[in-house]
Amino acid sequence: IKPPTLYGDAYLPYQIFGVIIVLNANSIGMISASILYISIVRFSNETRKKIFSSNIFWIISSAIFLVFAQSRTSIVAFLLVIILFLVVSKNFGIFKKIVVVSLGGFLIYFFLDSVIRYLHRGLSSAQLMNLSGRKFHWESAFETFLSADRINQFFGLGFGTGNRMILMKFDQGVSSTLHSDYLDSLISTGIFGLVFLLIMLSLILFKVSKKILRYRYNSLFVECMGLLILLIVRSFTGTTFATHNIFLVLFMLIKLNIYFIINKRIII
Repeated sequence: IKPPTLYGDAYLPYQIFGVIIVLNANSIGMISASILYISIVRFSNETRKKIFSSNIFWIISSAIFLVFAQSRTSIVAFLLVIILFLVVSKNFGIFKKIVVVSLGGFLIYFFLDSVIRYLHRGLSSAQLMNLSGRKFHWESAFETFLSADRINQFFGLGFGTGNRMILMKFDQGVSSTLHSDYLDSLISTGIFGLVFLLIMLSLILFKVSKKILRYRYNSLFVECMGLLILLIVRSFTGTTFATHNIFLVLFMLIKLNIYFIINKRIII
């Protein structure tokens, strides 16, 4: 646990990082959001709600880790999948859904100042708008792409090396990615690689979206669908599809699980 920033006083002055297994706060936030979502889905499907249910334990513990990780992307992704879960869930009638959404909106409005301070993490508004420095990385990546010749624009500047050339300008190569799978793909593998990635994701989302209403009563499908969306949201400001990333393995396993569910085969 360490202070989250060197810029001013954060509302929550500590942020969780992995030490024994090295994990940054964003990864811890995404893992926590995933466990929290799964636990909520499973708890909602319990026929007899128990106060001392194991799901309650995981809901509380993962929520604490999510809050202290202070990963904004993970929190936004979690809220999105919870809203989607409420929409497709069979366990909530219209009235309950309205109550839950209204209560959540009221709490955010009532504690809006605290929420804003929490999301700032001690950063100024200008630094927050720059997405903790990501904006400068992305602008430099676009400039590098536009100044490259046609061959490099189409096929990239080199897988895993083109992005590092850009990052050397900012932190001497300490970072390994541009904090966006799509810009990493564009710089490393060019238009060809980016289009391939977008087509793959579009096909997956299209196939899953077609099955939502049919399989919304399947708890495992709902869990996998939520995790899939969590990981895709992460890919906009982090890494999900990088080959050195554990989240790519998780993404592929989830997709494989959904395939087995839809085709009524053995579930791994």
